[in-house]
Amino acid sequence: MAAPGSPPTPEIRLAQPGDAAFIVSLTARFAGADAPAWHDPARLAIFFERGIGEIAEAVAEDRLPPAETILIASVAGRPVGFIHLRPETSGLTLEPQGYINALATTAEAEGQGIGRALLAAGEGWARRRGFRMLALETFGGNRHARDFYARRLRGRNAEIDQAALIRNRADRARAGVAPREHRSHCVAQRSSRMR
Repeated sequence: MAAPGSPPTPEIRLAQPGDAAFIVSLTARFAGADAPAWHDPARLAIFFERGIGEIAEAVAEDRLPPAETILIASVAGRPVGFIHLRPETSGLTLEPQGYINALATTAEAEGQGIGRALLAAGEGWARRRGFRMLALETFGGNRHARDFYARRLRGRNAEIDQAALIRNRADRARAGVAPREHRSHCVAQRSSRMR
């Protein structure tokens, strides 16, 4: 229970088929991020609609791949955020790592500790699977997201590697791993070494 006057502590649970519409409702939170000026906003909106739609569809049809996890944060029984986690191979070190494919909260829940709770749950997910790293990507110009991750990961050996994506394709090709064209729009990668 939260102290009087402080934000309520969210409940973190596995996504259920009934959460699909909530996940879709957060699409605009992704599409509204500060993308590079050279991206066509209409095409970017379609990109996010498709990506978040695929996540929601997997939840609705209860067909998420077994290695992936979607967690829902709720307050007083009402969903206020989600995180989609999956394993991947690092394009830099070629070692297995956890990857945050998506993390979003409702606008009303922003600043209430929901994102922090979801990120902590994601770190726990990665730790339980033995991953040394948990990575994510965001637009370099998305100051809001970058500031959030910088505050959350401060002093925890977090790295931002703008060259990661330049090397990523060559490293993945050498390792025989298929390229990830759908993520080529990202310009920064953050990794947090797991404690």
